[in-house]
Amino acid sequence: MAKTKMKRWVCPLCGSGKLAPSRPRKDDTRRFCLPCSEKTGRLVERTCPALDKERSVKETMRKAKKAVKAVKAEQAHRAKVSYLGFNFETLAEIMWRIPSNKRRTWDVPEVTVSRYTVAPRIQGRGWYNGSRVKVNVLNPSERGYHRLTPTARTHHLASSISTLLHEMVHAMGVRHHGRDFAETMAVVMDEAWDFPGAYLVDPGSRAAWRTLEDRFIAWLADKLTSPSTLAPQHKHLVTALKHGVPETAKTPKPVKSDTPHPKNPTGRKSMDEVASHPGVDSIEYKGYGGYWVYLKDGWISTDTDCQTIHELTTRDVKQAMQYVVKEDG
Repeated sequence: MAKTKMKRWVCPLCGSGKLAPSRPRKDDTRRFCLPCSEKTGRLVERTCPALDKERSVKETMRKAKKAVKAVKAEQAHRAKVSYLGFNFETLAEIMWRIPSNKRRTWDVPEVTVSRYTVAPRIQGRGWYNGSRVKVNVLNPSERGYHRLTPTARTHHLASSISTLLHEMVHAMGVRHHGRDFAETMAVVMDEAWDFPGAYLVDPGSRAAWRTLEDRFIAWLADKLTSPSTLAPQHKHLVTALKHGVPETAKTPKPVKSDTPHPKNPTGRKSMDEVASHPGVDSIEYKGYGGYWVYLKDGWISTDTDCQTIHELTTRDVKQAMQYVVKEDG
């Protein structure tokens, strides 16, 4: 049986010490300095400097880990609500706090940025009770985005910010697309963005809000052509760029060739070794039905005694290939 490791427990008054386990029982006399207890009339409990030091180090490490975890969580959240370096949550707060918004004292709506492989059919959604807004964007790490020209990418960013503005108008309490919607949108464009053409469209005209959006996107795309040279008066964009997180640079996946492998129509790299076998004529993949390997004339599988191998996984196919031999004669 292992011997219990002893530590020194010291009286805080007289400094006398005793050796005791690191976790002595509550009624262990070594926990207390009896002479000092008799003098003071109260129990004087000894302390263990070594244990106190260990606890202090552990507490410091725990706080450091907690701080690092909080920083990582904040960075992850900022990356989640950022798009192409611009923090949409910051932009939403700027638009929400304008003087004309009757709900400006409410909490800023929760912003969600959803990334799609292809251009989304629905650009966004805004809950008119002011709880949240959602913007759908094209994922920069996908091939669909990399196929866009630089001008198209800038236009897509401007369109995404315009979608955020559109949904923020809904969150301000305007439910339907009508005169009130166009008037509120013009106020937001003027007070939050200093858009010079905010009041040049008659809000009573048909689909006035669409005309406003188109002009705003064209104006904003011109400003976003070179984000590093944004003018100081566009503090909303500068602030959002400062609080945003750049997209992680990822190389798009190569486009697969339309020409199937001569022996492996599925194009699976893991089957190349099987397809290169001199006795294999063709391979057919049938989804949940697994793999069908057809052998050439003169070749046979000694395991199945036929010219066909059927297995569900590539691993099983490779194991079955060890029984493929050339027939005699």
